[in-house]
Amino acid sequence: MHRTHTFATMTALSALLLVFCCSAVYAEKGKTITAGPWSITLPADWNGDADANVYWPGKGSLDRGLPPVSLHCGGIPVMPGTSFEERVKRHIGTEPQDRSDVTIKDFSGFTCNWEHHGKKHAGLFLHKKIGSGMVVIRFFDCRAPAAEFAQYKDVFASILKSVKK
Repeated sequence: MHRTHTFATMTALSALLLVFCCSAVYAEKGKTITAGPWSITLPADWNGDADANVYWPGKGSLDRGLPPVSLHCGGIPVMPGTSFEERVKRHIGTEPQDRSDVTIKDFSGFTCNWEHHGKKHAGLFLHKKIGSGMVVIRFFDCRAPAAEFAQYKDVFASILKSVKK
């Protein structure tokens, strides 16, 4: 009886330890931040400035502008008579590539990639009509120097897929 009890206790403790370890590993894979009403899961080693809605891997600051590898979240005003697509194109400075339509809650939009001024970007643009024809656009722009973009492509895709409202 004593051996069975000890074995059962050890098995239960092992299972509990396994659950704890797996939870710790999972927690280290990412952390959720909020940008207004939006939640975004970032890699655990990313830091940022919540007031500016800018996040980046490792340590750093905004002392010298946006870090070369970063996520920038924000809003874009849309003037009457301007379409969502026109406003996004003007914002990114070029034609969006690899466009894929998405809907998150009551916002619709798309993900896309683009290159501008030596940086490659992966972005999510969402819009919603409010009031009498007014449109609000939310953007989530992941960027890296063109030469480094390939090593961040999967991280950026994961970040953009994690955006929730």
